Amino acid sequence: MKHKFSYVVVVILLSLVLFSPTLASPPDPGSLKSSDGGLRPADDMFTSFSNSFVRLEVDDDGQFVIGTTGGDPAISTDDNKRLLFGFSPDGQSYIGTSFTSVRVKTGETTTDISLRSLTPTQGPTNQGDSIVTVWMVTPHIQIQETLTPLTNPYSGRADTIKIQYTATNLDGVVHSVGVRCMLDIMVGNNDAAPYFVPGVGNSNKEQEYTAANMPAYYFAFESNSFAADSLKGQGMLTGFGMTPPDRFVIAKWGSISGTRWDYTVQPDQNTGDSATAMYWNPVTLGANQSVTFVTAYGLSGKGGSSTWITAPTLVNSETTNIVATVWVNNTTLTSFTNGIATISLPAGLQLHSSETLSKPLGDVPAGTVRQANWSVDIIGGTGTYDYSVESTFVSGSNSLTALAQLVVAELKLVYLPLIKK
Repeated sequence: MKHKFSYVVVVILLSLVLFSPTLASPPDPGSLKSSDGGLRPADDMFTSFSNSFVRLEVDDDGQFVIGTTGGDPAISTDDNKRLLFGFSPDGQSYIGTSFTSVRVKTGETTTDISLRSLTPTQGPTNQGDSIVTVWMVTPHIQIQETLTPLTNPYSGRADTIKIQYTATNLDGVVHSVGVRCMLDIMVGNNDAAPYFVPGVGNSNKEQEYTAANMPAYYFAFESNSFAADSLKGQGMLTGFGMTPPDRFVIAKWGSISGTRWDYTVQPDQNTGDSATAMYWNPVTLGANQSVTFVTAYGLSGKGGSSTWITAPTLVNSETTNIVATVWVNNTTLTSFTNGIATISLPAGLQLHSSETLSKPLGDVPAGTVRQANWSVDIIGGTGTYDYSVESTFVSGSNSLTALAQLVVAELKLVYLPLIKK
């Protein structure tokens, strides 16, 4: 690990890798899953960019897939794998099971439109560091999709794609516009990867969250045993420039994919082939007014094995608080009983006033995962901070220690757009 207060210029420079657009021919149509228009091979050409971590491919109708190139540099088994269903590392991707819908309300009339049912009026085109597609979803409502590489605060690498939608009212009449972004999650070869949600734990059931209990992120492993050297995908929902959704859903893809907006979660239903959906409710727009919604999806940071901490590892100097989550994974055949997790912080970090050093984990039955969270204030300014969480049990396991590191950098060094030449 780095010594406290070391500089992070090298970390940032390594993430400023070059992106270059490419064009690829599509494969022949195959026998693959479909719904509401469904999966189809990328059309005559598609636009893409990639770096040493991830690759984004955008079809000529604006729909997209994401996968890895080199993935996490420390993991050799996560190269050239899917982060969304349909991605193929050889450029023969099938695109369309992930799609975005728009809800337009005018007076008493509500219209839901799937963007994949429309022909773009512009793009996809490379604009600076982004791939941009524009649609007219009604004669007066314009939607712009902007897909941009992002330095991931949870990994410190440029391994995440920022997904941004801007709705503009070009009419003289008031309209309300909302967006639903649905992603067909597939982590490597696992199309049914269980989700991890901070404050909740891990589950393979359908889930729903509203603004009142919105998690900061969600992630899932390719490995069903949550191996540390496996591929991990992560979506960002709040903080770091994200627009917190009004509703977040984890659902069975075969159920939600047949809808454009309304969907009722079945809490007892296994997700199996799963998807996530971020909902931003309609916002009232006057003439020439716009609203922008932002989420992100890509690689996760470190995690896996018997215990680990999920938390931002790279933040800018304006960040004053992070949430650290410890996960305990019981891979044995014996239950861990009466677990207690205790966080240890260095000078420069302190618990938020509402927090306690120790949190109960309770019992961790064989084959299950438990978690605890802490709100941590950053009071020491720029530098590098190492901290840890020790989990102890009355029986079933020796103490487990998870280590983590937080780098706080000058504002101008963090979250810079990647440079493309």
